[in-house]
Amino acid sequence: IEYAVIIPTLWPYLESLDADKSFYGLTFSAFCISGLVAGPVYGVVTDRLRKTKAAVLFANLFEIGGNLMYMWGKSKYIVLGGRLVAGIGMGAGSSIMAQLAWTSTESERTAVFSVAMAMRNLGLMLGPAFNVFLREFDFTWGPFRVDRFTSAGMFMSGLWIVVEIVILVLYSDLPSIHAEPRLQIQTEPVDDAQSGKLDFAKEYLREEIVVLLGIQFMLLFNQCSMELLVVPTSTKYFFWNEIDNSVFYSAAAIGGVAGFIGVRYLSRFVGE
Repeated sequence: IEYAVIIPTLWPYLESLDADKSFYGLTFSAFCISGLVAGPVYGVVTDRLRKTKAAVLFANLFEIGGNLMYMWGKSKYIVLGGRLVAGIGMGAGSSIMAQLAWTSTESERTAVFSVAMAMRNLGLMLGPAFNVFLREFDFTWGPFRVDRFTSAGMFMSGLWIVVEIVILVLYSDLPSIHAEPRLQIQTEPVDDAQSGKLDFAKEYLREEIVVLLGIQFMLLFNQCSMELLVVPTSTKYFFWNEIDNSVFYSAAAIGGVAGFIGVRYLSRFVGE
């Protein structure tokens, strides 16, 4: 939802703060860059401690803080910093995917991951609808000026606070359904560094893994590039406003949800 609420108004918001298109691209990428750095950290910590709930609760604090900075928005650099901070919270997605892997069997994992990704696209589909009423905001709340641009930050920080409370009260970590590997006694000394390199190469440097990771990179690269260009292009050539762009993103998300539903259905008949 956050992605869909922020994107349609990000470009005009930065324009109002005297930012150029290159700064818009930097701000758009900041969320993904910090998420890219934070994601593996969350993944490693969660994999060792098996505390998904704690990781998500911690990550949500960055989302709340980042969106408050976005709402404050006294300068374009504060908006940039807000997106960087919020992206650190987005990195907890790796913890959530790890939890899904621990609690699903190999035969049902494709369907489970498809549902998780479909929920993301459902958020992209519903998120732009909030701009219909957020664009009408125009008031002062303490030190914050809430208008059609900064209202997205206020709305998302409030929503993340609600998520924080719901997870704290209602969610508990589920135990893994997979057997933990047993400790094997080594009769000969082993070079730990060399062993780690061999394990990494065996696990990830396989043809099918490299191909799938490459495809995933290209898909997300093209998707983010398209999302980055939609608002400036549609504003310049079609004179769209934030509502028009919100409708466009919702329509694109509907296609994404339909695709993941199709994958879930096909996974019943096609093996991993």
